[in-house]
Amino acid sequence: MNRGLTCLIVLSVMILSSQAQALCVSAFEANLRKGPGGKFPISWVVGRYTPLIKLESKGRWYRVEDQDGEKHWVSASLVTTSYQCVSVKGATANLRSGPGTNFSGIHYGFADKYTPFKRINLKNDWYQVEDEAGYKFWVHNSTVWRPVTVSKIGF
Repeated sequence: MNRGLTCLIVLSVMILSSQAQALCVSAFEANLRKGPGGKFPISWVVGRYTPLIKLESKGRWYRVEDQDGEKHWVSASLVTTSYQCVSVKGATANLRSGPGTNFSGIHYGFADKYTPFKRINLKNDWYQVEDEAGYKFWVHNSTVWRPVTVSKIGF
């Protein structure tokens, strides 16, 4: 009787659990769409390293959420979980040569809202990031949005 109840609980958790998964755009450019397929209208065009949160799958398409909480669909072939990405969440983010305000800003000094980066290192509250051209900078974690993988368990 106890074993049967345990199996039922485990099965219920497996059925009712869902997972929001962090994704990064791996293609040079990705069309985010209003539905799961290439025939649906494009809702937003994003660049490499744009971070997204995977909400669900339908075939080879993922329903995703962007940093503003808007929902879209993206082809699974255009995204990856192999690395982490961040994007600027405020109007701008200062780009520095090292992990701290005592390090100088780089030649153009800042990145605009939605600018995506590949996250390559973490030191204290600073992320070392890389842009799509391969340039590396440091940004404070408070200035960027980083999706996280979250497991939700329901009973």
